[in-house]
Amino acid sequence: MKIAPRQLDPPLDELAQASEWARCASSPLYFIVAYCWVMNATEEAWLPFALWPAQRWLLVQVLQHKLLITPSLLCW
Repeated sequence: MKIAPRQLDPPLDELAQASEWARCASSPLYFIVAYCWVMNATEEAWLPFALWPAQRWLLVQVLQHKLLITPSLLCW
């Protein structure tokens, strides 16, 4: 699924904002890709957060199986 960062082009009218709010509430994956940013300390710049394939997979698993515990989650 291709999702473009929305931080630079957020919806402006109230109906579009409500629709976007509902979309973010129903899909943490969409919210993370569309609105979350991380600081690249090397370049001193904010970059859109890009989930790795394994992170996407794990997010889906955690959302689908609320009682899921995997060995990778137990490692600190």
